[in-house]
Amino acid sequence: MTIKEEIKGVGYEKLPAVGLLAPKMMDFILSMKELGFSINAIRIVLILSANMKEKQMLFRGKNKDIQLDLFDNEWMDVDNNKAYSVQLNFKFKDFLPKGSKNYSLVRKGLDELQEKNFLLEFPKKEENGRVRKIQLKSAFISSYIMEEGNGFKMIINNFWYKALIDVSNSFNTYMKPIIFNLSYNSVLFYMYLKTLPFIKGKEYEELRTELGNALTPAKGTRIKKENFVKMFGADYIYNSDIKRKLIEPMISELNQVADLSSGYRIDDDIITLVTYDMTSNAVENNLINVEEAKIKSALNYKLKNCGLDKSQAMYLLEIYLKYTYKVVFKATERKSILRGLKGQIYCDAFLQLVDAYVRKERININEVGYQNINEMRSNIRKGYIDK
Repeated sequence: MTIKEEIKGVGYEKLPAVGLLAPKMMDFILSMKELGFSINAIRIVLILSANMKEKQMLFRGKNKDIQLDLFDNEWMDVDNNKAYSVQLNFKFKDFLPKGSKNYSLVRKGLDELQEKNFLLEFPKKEENGRVRKIQLKSAFISSYIMEEGNGFKMIINNFWYKALIDVSNSFNTYMKPIIFNLSYNSVLFYMYLKTLPFIKGKEYEELRTELGNALTPAKGTRIKKENFVKMFGADYIYNSDIKRKLIEPMISELNQVADLSSGYRIDDDIITLVTYDMTSNAVENNLINVEEAKIKSALNYKLKNCGLDKSQAMYLLEIYLKYTYKVVFKATERKSILRGLKGQIYCDAFLQLVDAYVRKERININEVGYQNINEMRSNIRKGYIDK
């Protein structure tokens, strides 16, 4: 296999705030749990994909078709005896959060990506206009070489390289914090929600009205309960278990770090999901920052589930702006005292929890607070509350 290109990668800390995931890589990720991959392998794939953003953007410009043809002509000629590959150079710490030295997790993920096969399929257009399918069943990583003190080099074949960077027809965005701040199930749920189509129809109206977004374009699906549970390798039967052990914990995690959340309803053997992706494009285009995106997501969830009106949402917004998202989340997450409360009663109990937490932990808000509160307030109101 001929190494046609060499790329020096960057670690998690230097990745762009928003990554792009090509369609074939999304298919791969959604299949990984069923195929026996660990969360370590998924994190490697996501970090690699984020490293490819500059190359991916070549396939999003006005001349994207020309760029794709050039790539195929250079890399994808399967009718000769040459097999091309790309070499990526990394350090083990590049695949870990700051401060971690658990390199064994990276090696575990690399081993899985070298040992487990996945079927890739590409169309190839012939000179007579006929399109034939090219299939490749191979591991994501062909091989990797470890150099003591210098990290490692991994080899990826031309088909997987194209799978990583070909966003010419479509792609999904993902926020950098989800890589290390979501559990395995929550990463899969996040990615699954990203693939859902825009929805309309009476079967969604009641849930969308409950969520407070009946007039906003939304995405969603209706999926058989057994298929949804199977997606996460679980075997829950009772609705109470599906809610308490699967859906609610995943939604809770998404509300902490992700750019979207989801409402749901379980009726008989069908789960209805409705999700709103309101912040990722704004973050990507530097219209809002990540902290604003987190607060928006949290307010969206509480408006849907806690019976709040607009003035009460403003009340909670001021709490987040005063104490910061991180402090408020730690003070209120999974507190049983909030369960079942609605409207202003919820807001008052919410504030009491935050105040008590700040006093207990002796947090100096002047030291940890936001420096641009007025700007953040304006952005959040303009982009969400005032819609």
